[in-house]
Amino acid sequence: HNPFMVVVPVMDTAAVEEILPIAAALARARNGWILLLGVVPIIPHKPVSAAQIKQQRDMLSQFHETADAPLLTAVRVACSWQEGISNIMEETRADLLLVGCGGAALVPDMMFDLPPKHELTESICDW
Repeated sequence: HNPFMVVVPVMDTAAVEEILPIAAALARARNGWILLLGVVPIIPHKPVSAAQIKQQRDMLSQFHETADAPLLTAVRVACSWQEGISNIMEETRADLLLVGCGGAALVPDMMFDLPPKHELTESICDW
């Protein structure tokens, strides 16, 4: 059995700073880990650069010092945040997805409109 894992997507660093202590408390209570996730969205007909991926990794690395629980980071290149989150949740078999709402505009469109799992067997890219 895999250790307990809390996935925290990092769309807004201020929101992560607020929820990281909650994620750490949940992970510690179950002898688990936190996985901070960055996503580099694919824009049609525009290549993803190594600099974009490095920027995400650098941004995630700032939280290693402030996390009060074992911390992993991951960066995914995906068609959307939803796809990146769905992929990491399935790949890691994570137990919990913890999302902050630092920007109210992120909530309706980005997080609560995740496609049902059975729809993820096909590409959700439009191009």
